[in-house]
Amino acid sequence: MSEPTLDEQAAVLLRTYCAAVDGHRLDQLRGLFAENGTFETRGQLMTADERDAFFTDLWATRSDVSTHVCRDVHATRAGDLIHIKAQLTASFILDDGSVRVVWGHYDDVATLAPGGLRFAVKQVNVERNELLTATA
Repeated sequence: MSEPTLDEQAAVLLRTYCAAVDGHRLDQLRGLFAENGTFETRGQLMTADERDAFFTDLWATRSDVSTHVCRDVHATRAGDLIHIKAQLTASFILDDGSVRVVWGHYDDVATLAPGGLRFAVKQVNVERNELLTATA
C-alpha cells in the first residue's frame, strides 16, 4: 500500500477540520492544530486560547446548522512547512429557515506531526456571502 500524497494528507486535514466545525467538536478542532497554531478569520489573528473562545462563543450564541466543503486542495512543501490552498463553500441554515452561503478559500500552513498534518496557521478568507431568505 502506497503512502498518501501530500495533497491527500492535506485533504484529510481539511475534511476533518470541516467536520469538527460543523459538529461543534472543540476537542477535535484543538487536536488539528500544532501547539502554537494560530487561526485567522475576518481579519482577526487568534492564538489557540482566542480561537477556542471564538468557537465556544460562536456555537453558544448561534444554532445554525452548517456544512463546510473544501475542494481543489493543493499542498506544497517548503522545508518543514506544508502550504495548503483550497476552495471553500459553506452553507448555514439559520433559525428563520433562511440560508447563508459563503464562498472563499483557505490559505493554511501545516506541519507534519506523528498523527499526520497539523495546522500551524489556519486562515479562512471569505470572498462572497449571500443570504437566501425563506419563503412560504
